[in-house]
Amino acid sequence: MAALTSSQRIKAYSKALSRNTGKARMLIIVLCALGCILMLFHVITVGAANSHYRDLLDLAIIPLLAAAGSGLLLAAPMFKELYNRQYADVEFSLPITASERFRAKLLSMVRFHLLPLLGAEALFLAITPFNVEDWAGYKPYLMICLSLLITAIFVDAAAVFCVSCCGSLAECIYTTPLLIAGITLLPIFFANFFIIQPARLSADGIAFALASGQMPWCATVLGLDSELDRLTDYVGLGATLLLALLLILAAYRIYLKRDGLQTGRPVVFPAFKWFIASLALTDVILLFLFNGVYYSILFGLLVFMGLLFLIARGRVSVFTLAKWFGVYLGIFLCCLLTGSIAYKTGGFGYSRVRPDSSCAYQYARLDITSEKEDKEYYYVFHAGGYDLDSMREIADIISDNRIEPKFFDDVFNSKGRYDYIVNDNIRTRAYLYIEADYPARGYEINVQITEEGVTKLKELIDRLHPSETSISSYLYSEVYE
Repeated sequence: MAALTSSQRIKAYSKALSRNTGKARMLIIVLCALGCILMLFHVITVGAANSHYRDLLDLAIIPLLAAAGSGLLLAAPMFKELYNRQYADVEFSLPITASERFRAKLLSMVRFHLLPLLGAEALFLAITPFNVEDWAGYKPYLMICLSLLITAIFVDAAAVFCVSCCGSLAECIYTTPLLIAGITLLPIFFANFFIIQPARLSADGIAFALASGQMPWCATVLGLDSELDRLTDYVGLGATLLLALLLILAAYRIYLKRDGLQTGRPVVFPAFKWFIASLALTDVILLFLFNGVYYSILFGLLVFMGLLFLIARGRVSVFTLAKWFGVYLGIFLCCLLTGSIAYKTGGFGYSRVRPDSSCAYQYARLDITSEKEDKEYYYVFHAGGYDLDSMREIADIISDNRIEPKFFDDVFNSKGRYDYIVNDNIRTRAYLYIEADYPARGYEINVQITEEGVTKLKELIDRLHPSETSISSYLYSEVYE
């Protein structure tokens, strides 16, 4: 093998790796074939425009999604020399450099994982145009296949990165799903708890920020509940692909520094241990922070300490425990500080998002609810073909007279996020909903406002539509619980 060129050595070594991955490769092929057949059955029999068979499409995606995640099964056998001492003695004695070994392993993962998935998707996309009417019907399937392929690339990159940082099979197995779940959930939790909730806007309402160019930053967390047809989705897929590339580059640099002496250690690089534990802790804190801060403290401590104990594999001194607890406390305080800043700035500025002329509006609804003691004053305004200037004026009044939510009230208030008592036991809330077409689907804000803001809204509505029968207001006596 020494007389061969570098590319020939890589190709020969890649073929030799197939002996360790036979069952995993067969499973990937079966899943890809099953997913392709179900997707084709969905398209051929019911067509792209029939929404009654959405469940069948979801069922077809399941095996393809499982195939995309099957990179978890390939990484450990591919990099067996990193956690198996006997195999390490053989691998590190071969006449092939560490760089060539790493490239050969990546080539094998592409051959055994990405190519079967890409082949199934290519076959499906080649047949689909004959069964859909236009590009609008074809595009959702193209985006599904593209997202599945990028998901597979990201899973492979995360698995290779984790295996490169670990020297034990157990850590190679459980750290990969932890890393994937942590990276996937963190931007979602951040968007929901530090942007959407402080701004009191819906996810579709915040999508105006990117659609209209008002708030182009933080774009990767905006299209969370869409159907993969907005600019935010392309940005998110691009960010995922870029992150996968960075993980591969980091894994490559780490792999070059590995040798047989490190085989058997749970985690070779201490920074990876802290990264995984901190990522899991942050997700758990944000998951429970607004649903029960005490659960956030308890479960966060259990997850963080549990992971560190699992990786330690030995006696832990009192000093080490104190260090761990100090890091836990620091991360928890950082989450609270970030939340406080988010609420102080109105969701990092997203509370300033306004209806924009780039969207076609079809319907609007404004609800104003004022509660005092056991009575509730309810004012409703409906409009069809609502003009943009009126919507902007209403949104401006709500924004200028809104009572900013407080972070610690949201965290510790068990009655709900809108139950602040202000102005002599009067609680007033404005809810504005605007239905819109692509690219933003809707604008929705739900926030408490002052009594002065209520008066201005009523005056504006009466001035804009003084004779509209769709304007109604009534007072009813009913205990509000």
